[in-house]
Amino acid sequence: MQTYRRVFLSCLVFLLVLSCPAYADVPNAPALTEFGGKTVVAGQTIYTNNNQQGVAQPAVLIQGSAQAGTTIKVYKSGSLVTQTVPAQIVVAADGKWIATVTMATGNFNVTATASSQSGESLHSEPVSVVLDTAPPSISVTVRQTGWRTNQKYMNGQNNMYGIISDTQAGINWQTATISVRDLTDNEQLAGTQEHDATSQIDFYPTGGWGVTQENTHQYRITVTVTDKAGNLGSNYREYIYDSVNPNAAVITHVYDQGTWKPYTSGMSVSTNPPKLKGTVSPVNYIDQGPNACLIFDYRFYPWNRSYLTTDNGKININTGEFVHEWTASQIFQQGLTTIQLYTVDSTNLYVTTNVQLNFTYGTPLPVALPSSPVLSSLYNTVGDERQVIGSPLIPDFSGLANQMSTVQTIRIFNAPQSGNDWIGSGYNYSIEILPSGQQYQNTLGVYDPGEVYCDGNDNDRYDTGEYFLDNNSKGVSNGRSYSIPNFREFQFVTGTMYLKIAAVNQYGGSTATSLGRFHYRTTPPDIQSVELNPVTSPYMSSANKPTSITAYVQNIGYDWATFFYGMNQSVSKIEVLDENNNVVSTNSTIWTYLQSLRYQGTLNVSNVTFQPQKLYKVRVTARDLMTNQTVEDMYTFFIDTLAPQVVDIIPEPGS
Repeated sequence: MQTYRRVFLSCLVFLLVLSCPAYADVPNAPALTEFGGKTVVAGQTIYTNNNQQGVAQPAVLIQGSAQAGTTIKVYKSGSLVTQTVPAQIVVAADGKWIATVTMATGNFNVTATASSQSGESLHSEPVSVVLDTAPPSISVTVRQTGWRTNQKYMNGQNNMYGIISDTQAGINWQTATISVRDLTDNEQLAGTQEHDATSQIDFYPTGGWGVTQENTHQYRITVTVTDKAGNLGSNYREYIYDSVNPNAAVITHVYDQGTWKPYTSGMSVSTNPPKLKGTVSPVNYIDQGPNACLIFDYRFYPWNRSYLTTDNGKININTGEFVHEWTASQIFQQGLTTIQLYTVDSTNLYVTTNVQLNFTYGTPLPVALPSSPVLSSLYNTVGDERQVIGSPLIPDFSGLANQMSTVQTIRIFNAPQSGNDWIGSGYNYSIEILPSGQQYQNTLGVYDPGEVYCDGNDNDRYDTGEYFLDNNSKGVSNGRSYSIPNFREFQFVTGTMYLKIAAVNQYGGSTATSLGRFHYRTTPPDIQSVELNPVTSPYMSSANKPTSITAYVQNIGYDWATFFYGMNQSVSKIEVLDENNNVVSTNSTIWTYLQSLRYQGTLNVSNVTFQPQKLYKVRVTARDLMTNQTVEDMYTFFIDTLAPQVVDIIPEPGS
């Protein structure tokens, strides 16, 4: 047995002698100590540009330690990097190694291995790297809140800021700066800066925005910042402050009946629409100077205006001469009309030129409010707002239009707040008025001019199939009178509804006159809750009786019009009733407006004598100013003054 044991031990020693030196010669994993000029700290990400801002594939300096004489291989996210200097990285006798490795920018992990004839080591601990050579992106903005932004010529600016972003390394906000320099005076403006540590840095001038608003002065706003990798970004924006209005355009001639005639204010014109010739000086291209560069007629909506600019050549850049034309459909009203031309400069400062022409024909003049009914007497009125209480029927209207030499149509219609177009609620009555002295026809069962009709397709004329009111008592027209009964019995819509009146003839329509915005609503208030103070259960003793009662009520409507939809505080109330429905509370309810048409009512009941062993209830009456009302019994409580009675318990026999 001893012989076998000696043989076994001898074999085991022989195997260990053969195998141990082979494993012992494989190098240990190397260590990375520096990357791109930054010291490696365990667990921390390295941000670096290796001082090569702008280079797409920088040559990055890497240093580390390993066993002397071994060969180092560098890996980027597990892939071997072959572009190294030297091509073969050999560890020096002091155990240090250094190499320059060319690699693309990005976010990745870096590891290294050490190799010898005995094999390749395990990978080193990975180092998280953000290699970024691109500078941060910066945009600079100067603006006037709600108006101009980033124009060369500015006026009234009250906002200066930079927007900063960096998609790789991220921003080092401690390095962010924003400054403003008056280039005209060659001085830096004092101010403070604030950033949100996310994307924006703002400048606030000491002494207020006035120091950035010296007329004709040129200013430069500069924003600089570095990212976490050390890349420097900088950008600037310059503007010139302009506070002087441009010179007004001067009208010299009017084109009428085939020839240019010298303009005089109030002159009669037989061409409608006209053409105007004039000059303005000095001028410049848009945003290329502080002077005039744009002329337009303010009467029409922006999408229908004719814009004359130096950029489109309709204002001569050398002479300032221009010709203003209107489209054939843009006919002005008959009679003395004022055309208001706006002259605008690069800063959007403007002056107006009033051109008065007396047109021999044209669209009708605006129609006055109907004489019947007197709307302010029929409806509670605040400004242009009218409150409809009671019948929702739209009333009958009658009145006088302006005298015209041609047929005109009077329209009363439901319209949007801005503009004259019908919005299709159904209410759209029209009536034709013949010129004075002409006889109305009276054909039974057939539509005749002078009869009210519903212009269902809004085309300013009667079409077969549209509803009309047959009237066979029409006489001779006086050219002005109209009567529009609501024969279809249209009602005001729930909410708000604009009514307008206008006149239309063969040349177009007048400006609409508002009859008002009519408010109609029948939804009663919502009594949301009732609270007894102090808060108790429905059963209470006379000692802890309530001292006040609070109710919360939500009215329905528009909170900007509390004068129509608010609480009628003289009628709305909180009451306490006994078992016989007698009111036991005598104090008035105090109502407080909270917000969004929500009200709080408070009733003081500290002086009420609540009788023992009695049941009481809280009744809330809520009425809004539209006369809608809700009455509810919201809470019942009992004044309990008797102690519980103890009844003798007699055990059963044998228990």
